[in-house]
Parts: sequence; C-alpha cells; structure tokens
Amino acid sequence: MEARHLADIRAGTLDEVRRAGSGYRIGDTLVLTAGHTVTDDDGSPLERIEVRLGHPAHAAPSRVRARRVWSAIDGRDIALLRIEPRPGDPPLPDYADPPVPWGRLSGSRRVTYTGLGFPTFAAYEEDGRVV
Repeated sequence: MEARHLADIRAGTLDEVRRAGSGYRIGDTLVLTAGHTVTDDDGSPLERIEVRLGHPAHAAPSRVRARRVWSAIDGRDIALLRIEPRPGDPPLPDYADPPVPWGRLSGSRRVTYTGLGFPTFAAYEEDGRVV
C-alpha cells in the first residue's frame, strides 16, 4: 500500500460533516471506501463528499470533491467514489504507479497484510478543530 493513495473521506450535508472514513485511491479518479462512510443512517446517500488524498505524515493532503458512482446492493459495505476536481482546484497528485493488484484469498493459511487509515480523524486539521 502506498500512503500517498490513502484517502480521508468526509461526507455530510452542505452544512455539516456526518461521516468520516478511510478509502484508497485505485485509479486516476477512483477511490474505494466503505459504503457506510458516504450514506446516512437510513442508507440514503450523503449530498457532499470531500476526499483528502495522501497522508499528512508525507505531505499536505490534497482536498477534492467526489461523488459516489457505485455501491454494492447485496449487503456488502463497499462504495466507489469518483474524484471531481473543480476549476481552480490544485492538480491531483500524480497516480503513476502500477495498477492496484486485486485478488481473492483462498484456503486457511495466515496472510500478512498492511493496513492504513485515519484512526484519529481530524487530529491533523490546520486549525486544530475536531470535526
């Protein structure tokens, strides 16, 4: 996993953030995340989604708007977001890596893995506020 492809996702209404979660950039403009990160308590999509690309330990995250373009309908907690920079937004960090590998585990052997995320959301906010 590359820390620069980590995504800090904030979703809510135009007035407030209601959900925060992690995601991972899997292409130039696509971010994979948990479905509950971008839906309200009743499962309806939240109207505003902001994605912060990258991890603050490496560089200042790039903030961009996004929209949900797919969610699993079979009970799996998965959503796909499309990053949609607006005119005047800074350019997105380059996504020049090889594609993210996909696969399916089988068997019962233990598998090592690396996990990235934001367990203490908003701790790195510029103004120190917790959202």
